[in-house]
Amino acid sequence: MKKIMLLFVLLVVITGCAKQADKPDGQSQQRTAETIGETAADSSAPEGFERKIHRTFSILMPAKWSEIEYANMIFYLPPGSEAVDPISEKVEVIAVALPKDNKVPLKEILESGIEESKKLVPDLSLVKEEEIKAGNAYAVKMVFTGTIQGKKFENVQISTINQDMMIHIVHNCYEENCQYSDIYNKMAKSIELLPYEQTGG
Repeated sequence: MKKIMLLFVLLVVITGCAKQADKPDGQSQQRTAETIGETAADSSAPEGFERKIHRTFSILMPAKWSEIEYANMIFYLPPGSEAVDPISEKVEVIAVALPKDNKVPLKEILESGIEESKKLVPDLSLVKEEEIKAGNAYAVKMVFTGTIQGKKFENVQISTINQDMMIHIVHNCYEENCQYSDIYNKMAKSIELLPYEQTGG
């Protein structure tokens, strides 16, 4: 369970969503933990940003970016970026259900999957790890580098827990061409965890 969570986040980088089955309007047919966000007024939002409200969180998004949902992932895409391209620069929010009786600390859950992930990306390297505050949440920030299809990538993920959901805010890009790191940081700092009704066991 613990290993699968970090492994899943890194699999998004490695494989993309090639099996995505979208409707003609670009929205996925699958619905799970989140749904496409409603836009809400936010007077504190920087110019050119809007707040998107989801079931378990809200986040600022550049108004000119698009939002696509696939399974338990929400992709925030700058113009020209594609969700199905594993290294096309994007910001993703991934929601993963936790057992209701989970007692494992966030940092331990994340660190436990790194060695397993190296089986997929042999040169995967954790270059930075720190505990931070993201919006109204305690979070752990991890920065990874590795090689996919002969190209060096950078993967930044900020992870937090909201009740029985682990939420990852992920930024993927080629290491030499990361254009939207500042926007990612603004988005991550803007996250607000929302109370919600828990379902399932």
